[in-house]
Amino acid sequence: QQQQLIASDGAASDNLGSSVALNSDGTTALVGAMFDDYNGTFNQGSAYTYLPSGGGWTQQRQLGPNEPVSGALFGNAVAINGDGNMALLGAWYDDTGGNFERQGAAYVFDLTAP
Repeated sequence: QQQQLIASDGAASDNLGSSVALNSDGTTALVGAMFDDYNGTFNQGSAYTYLPSGGGWTQQRQLGPNEPVSGALFGNAVAINGDGNMALLGAWYDDTGGNFERQGAAYVFDLTAP
């Protein structure tokens, strides 16, 4: 074991680690927390990026949707491209902008954007 990754704002039952991905050269880790109360929205979910730093790993940013939905479980599935600059995150029960309750959604993030 090199290091345990934790969230700087972690809370009970966030389920950090419910999904994980590492880019092809091992320089970016993406970790889902599908029950995180992102921006105060109950069980919205989120994901975190981590980069190597000083022989360990450092949390870089937290990812979440622009329009949080209670119970969306964002981050239940995560993927990252080989270069570590694009991420794809699932939200099983997301219903933002849809016609059906809990229709689900996937979100694409450019990890090079501020």
